[in-house]
Amino acid sequence: MVLSGGHALFSTVALSFNLVFQTQEAGLNPFQLVLVGTALQGTIFLCEVPTGVLADVYSRKRSVVIGLCLLGLGLMMNGAVARFETILLAQLVWGTGHTFISGARQAWIADEIGTERAAKVYLRATQAEQLSWLVAIPIATVLANRDLNLPIILGGACLIGLGAFLALAMSEDGFQRPQRHDGSAAWRSFGETLGASTRLVRHSPLLITVFCITAFYGMASQGFDRLWVAHFLRNIDFPETANPVIWFGVIRMGSAILTIAGVEFVRRRVDTASHAVVARGLFLINFFQIVSVFFLAAASAFLVGVIAFWIAIALSFMYDPLYLAWINQNIESRVRATVISMTSQTDAIGRIAGGPVLGAILLASLQQIVTVTISSEMNVLVVGVMLVVFVVAAPDGILGLIRKLRRPRAGAGSPR
Repeated sequence: MVLSGGHALFSTVALSFNLVFQTQEAGLNPFQLVLVGTALQGTIFLCEVPTGVLADVYSRKRSVVIGLCLLGLGLMMNGAVARFETILLAQLVWGTGHTFISGARQAWIADEIGTERAAKVYLRATQAEQLSWLVAIPIATVLANRDLNLPIILGGACLIGLGAFLALAMSEDGFQRPQRHDGSAAWRSFGETLGASTRLVRHSPLLITVFCITAFYGMASQGFDRLWVAHFLRNIDFPETANPVIWFGVIRMGSAILTIAGVEFVRRRVDTASHAVVARGLFLINFFQIVSVFFLAAASAFLVGVIAFWIAIALSFMYDPLYLAWINQNIESRVRATVISMTSQTDAIGRIAGGPVLGAILLASLQQIVTVTISSEMNVLVVGVMLVVFVVAAPDGILGLIRKLRRPRAGAGSPR
């Protein structure tokens, strides 16, 4: 909880007004905003699997510590100079740090307490992250009201401090480290872990199906994540009772409260040990995301836009722990960090594929930003359809369904 809560606390301080800083202080246009996101996802795509393998071969604790320090450094670079080139460079450091943490943290939790308890802990960790939001957002709002880059720099510095603390305090009792190797033997161990992960994915119709879903979900998220602030600033009229910085703090706070309630509902009512139940839950979340994103895209009234944004954000956080629980049920411990990293890499592929295409058509008008938002909505619809196929027609995955359809045909041609 210290890891999840501290990471969320300092990241939220740094990121609550990051897009506002990039839009207002650095003057990035919508194409540049999407390009910055694409640079981040490109870095994740290149580094995700290698850093996941390093966590499986050497140490998940060290991977987390290195990742936190790189995250902090990248954020400090991001806020130090309000220029497009500097912000773009910062994404490379920030993205690399993210990849060191992404698979290692979840794998560390599963190893320390077991996969059965891990699903509940993922949900609790999400709630701890959201409670950290309630502390971080007022702090970030006060700092941003003074200077938009101040919370970004201070949040990054605190992440480096958290990494130093965990280097001394974090345990690693459940991780079974492979026998120590030197030279070429170490690289052989690296290759064996990567090969085992690849074989597991290649021979699992379920995981292949999940990766396809992840790619479309990444495409759906890119336009929404990068342009919602621009949509509010340029197309929605803020109330005159306070400046936009204060209102963005209120928006963030409301989404955190709703997310805490939503994740608690999922924790109490969803059987995370059941593949089918989790898949149906993911489908329902995607359906309501479609509705909320549509209303946000069409909104010109402040209240309608805020409520739609709150619902969309809460649903996305409800989606993540269920998705992790679903994946973990089908992964061996020795390759867990690597396979989870592969899912993050697939998400990055979707974002990379969608980002530049979406950004290239943007000129900051209402119609074009709405078009991007609806494009994201259509990709969420694809995710939902794939989940329905998975639950109803293909319990063994899409490839499993294909194999099942081929069997009668093979039998029909055999002699009697």
